[in-house]
Amino acid sequence: MVKDDWFFPFENKDWEKADPKAVGFNSRGLEEALNYAGEHNTTGIVILYKGRVLAERYWDFKKIDPKENVLLKQSLAFYSNMQAGKTAQGYPLEDTASVQKSLIATLVYLARQKGYINFDDPVTQYLGPGWTNTPPEAEKKIKVKHLLNMTSGLTPTLQYSAEPGETWLYNTTTFQLLVYVVANAVKKDINEITREWISGPLNMEDTKWVIRKWMPPFKDRPVVGMITSNRDLARFGLFLLTGGSWAGQSIFMNLNDVREMFEPSQKMNPSYGILWWLNGQKYFLTPADPPVKIEQPLIPSAPLDLVAALGLFDRAVFIVPSHDLVVTRLGFMGNIDPTQMETHPFFDEFWKKLTPALPKKASGK
Repeated sequence: MVKDDWFFPFENKDWEKADPKAVGFNSRGLEEALNYAGEHNTTGIVILYKGRVLAERYWDFKKIDPKENVLLKQSLAFYSNMQAGKTAQGYPLEDTASVQKSLIATLVYLARQKGYINFDDPVTQYLGPGWTNTPPEAEKKIKVKHLLNMTSGLTPTLQYSAEPGETWLYNTTTFQLLVYVVANAVKKDINEITREWISGPLNMEDTKWVIRKWMPPFKDRPVVGMITSNRDLARFGLFLLTGGSWAGQSIFMNLNDVREMFEPSQKMNPSYGILWWLNGQKYFLTPADPPVKIEQPLIPSAPLDLVAALGLFDRAVFIVPSHDLVVTRLGFMGNIDPTQMETHPFFDEFWKKLTPALPKKASGK
């Protein structure tokens, strides 16, 4: 619950800071976590406690020699396309990869709140017929809710694979279509919608959507990416940590909407909410095709109530309600073995260092 001692930044220059020791953090453990992040290809990290900056660090990306590792070479080339310069304050700007899924989920919920979208409507109502590569009768069965919880039954090439709602597959292609669902429903550009509903009220001055010119379009629709900074991601995390409000202003009229995003959205993968990843479940399915079942929580060393917006190369927004905490991270993959990305070894080691440093008084919340 938000109390009077929380802080909401209106401008980057006036962001209050919290002294780790004064608010109950183990400073040594916090430094160990930050140093570990800095040594493992992190370009920026922000940690908020009750809205105040507990820690903020930036590092230059060190060149990595891929040697004969073809997959690593391809990953480095991909990452070079995702670096987008600096903010006015000199902080790195990057394409957030799939972290943007969680922001789109928030926009879709706000669109429903404003009466533009019904989750039980067929996607065809917003995109028109022919948006898949399936027969019309199969296409009409796919509803907005199926895109939100990754149960559309479509392959990444939008072919029929299963009946909607019966299987779970982490499908970035179907997610991208939600960008166009929102834009078509509201009849405005996605940047304008984001600015009016989220980035404007939260003063996320470095956030914008761009067309990824380095990626081919699908079904004549350009692929878009969200460019932003660690500080803007921290604002977004704080906004949802407080139940969808900002400095006393309720942007989400129904608090159950945020809770719904942070709960299992289907029965196949309990660690997946509405385009958010959930910790503390007995197992999770990886984003692979086909998914692999891992019999453990998403990040075993992290607090059980952690929820996460996760993107390629270990980009992340972590929200930990039990500790009033937001953590954001940008950069290249922390563990440079691309074959291990889906089990999050970097984040597990990071939280092994950070979790014991959290205030003990919050553990019973």
